[in-house]
Amino acid sequence: MGRILVIDSDASRRQCLCTHLADFDIAQASSIQGIGDAAAVGLTAIVADASLFDESSELAALAKIVPVVLVSATPSVHHAVASMRAGVADYLMHPLEPGALALAVNRAANNASTPAPASEFAPLIGRCPAMRELFDRIKAVATTHSTVLIQGASGTGKELVARALHAASTRRHARMISLNCSVVPASLICAELFGSDDAANRRGLVEAADGGTLFLDAIGDLPLDAQQRLLTLLQQGSVDGRRFDVRLV
Repeated sequence: MGRILVIDSDASRRQCLCTHLADFDIAQASSIQGIGDAAAVGLTAIVADASLFDESSELAALAKIVPVVLVSATPSVHHAVASMRAGVADYLMHPLEPGALALAVNRAANNASTPAPASEFAPLIGRCPAMRELFDRIKAVATTHSTVLIQGASGTGKELVARALHAASTRRHARMISLNCSVVPASLICAELFGSDDAANRRGLVEAADGGTLFLDAIGDLPLDAQQRLLTLLQQGSVDGRRFDVRLV
C-alpha cells in the first residue's frame, strides 16, 4: 500500500493516529494548507482530524481525489452524516479500538471487485478454532442481505467484525456508518437515526447509509420508540413512508 497522510494540528493526537498506522508508510502534517491536488494523487488515503472538514473545505475537495478517513475527538452525529454525504470514506471516534483505523484505511483504499476472503480480514487474525469459526461465519453471512446481531463484551471487537462483514459484502463500495446508541440522548436518537421534519430538515443515519451498512453499537440502549421504528424498517423496508435499502448490524 502507498503512503498515508495523517493531518492533525495536535502533535500528541497526531502521533497517536500514527501509532495506529504503524504498518503503513506515513507522512504527517499539522494542517491541510499547501497540500495540493498533485500531492494528493500520490497518496493512498488521508487520515485527518474531523474538525478540519466541512463541505466547502480544502479537505472536502481532496476527498474527491483520495479516500479520506476522519477521526473525531468530539463526535457529532450531524457532522458525521454531513461528512459522509460530502464523500468522506469513513468517520471514526476517539478512543479508537485497536486495529479499527488500519481497517478503515484498508477498506477505504480497497477497490477490489470480489468479496475479501477470511485471510484479508486483518486486523482480525488468528488460527485457533474459535477464530476459524468466526471467519467462516463472516464469509457465510457477508454475501447475504440478512440483518446480523454481533454479541460480545465491551472491547472485544464487535465493530471490527461489523466492518469485516461490510468489506466482504456486495455493499462494500457503499458506506458503512457506525453509531454508539449509548452516547446519544434518548430525546435525540430518533431524529439522528431517521431524520427530522423541522426547519433544519436533517437527514438521518438510516438515509445516509442507504445502499450500505448501518452498525448500531449498544443497541440495547435504544429507547422504545426508536426500537419500534427500527422494527418497522426491518419488517417493511420503509419508515415514515420512505423506503431504504440498509443492512443493519
